[in-house]
Amino acid sequence: MPETIKRIAIIAPAGKAPATRVNAGCELLNRHGIETIIMPHVFADNAGVEWLSGEVAGRVSDLHCCWRDDSIDLVMCVRGGSGSAQLLPYLDWDLLRSRQLPLIGYSDITALHLAMLKFKAGIPIAAPMCGKLTEALAGVESSITRKYLYHALETAVESLKLAEELNILKPGNATGNIIACNLTVLNTLCGTPYLPDFSDTILVLEDINEEPYKLDRSLTQLEQCGILTACKGIIFGSFTECGTGEEILAVQKKYTSMINGPVFASFPFGHTFPMISIRNGSPVTMTDNGSVILAIEQ
Repeated sequence: MPETIKRIAIIAPAGKAPATRVNAGCELLNRHGIETIIMPHVFADNAGVEWLSGEVAGRVSDLHCCWRDDSIDLVMCVRGGSGSAQLLPYLDWDLLRSRQLPLIGYSDITALHLAMLKFKAGIPIAAPMCGKLTEALAGVESSITRKYLYHALETAVESLKLAEELNILKPGNATGNIIACNLTVLNTLCGTPYLPDFSDTILVLEDINEEPYKLDRSLTQLEQCGILTACKGIIFGSFTECGTGEEILAVQKKYTSMINGPVFASFPFGHTFPMISIRNGSPVTMTDNGSVILAIEQ
């Protein structure tokens, strides 16, 4: 982690992660000299709803406490799953705007990230979470994940090529602010007051455990809501256990003509490692040779 990150708060705004995984992630951070604090409701009783980490009030309280504690430099979610969107009506957006505090997560945490962009609150970063941290930073390819995680957290960095020679579904050049989303979660927030303006953005989409027809249905809704036509470009990430490669590609190609800018596929972002970490809202450029180049604005 960058030297500016000395104390990390662990929260569970969606699903609950096993204590063994959460503790292993914290121990890994501790070995690198980073103090971790597990917020009070991370292992709370889920009131019989097995896919949630606890009651909404407790999950909201943990998030608010992180923003009120000036000693916390970073907030890291334990996992995605389901439930982040339930917090949105109860969050104090004035409080969350009071600090440029990074919040790390992906998958279901997309709901929080999108709302943070909408209300210009904190720094939403799509990156590996505590429950998967040991897996993400282990093995021969861990240096790739680590490289992009550090880049996303740095306050002063140079431009960085995120990927090159991607699968070009529609060629072209485009520049815009990047938004990385889980497709299904983005789809479920359509029609709510928690979506940011997608004009002049580069949209990155990924998903897991969704049949091809469900991906098709979700993209149809994005098209009908005007999101696909508002973007300057689309980048498809990994679609883990979402059908065969041919089926997924067929769905993606179906929508290329509806997008005004370039469309790339096979971007290393989603539920697989190594994983590109993305600082949402940062400027990104898609080039006609299939490259994606990111630079953090100061």
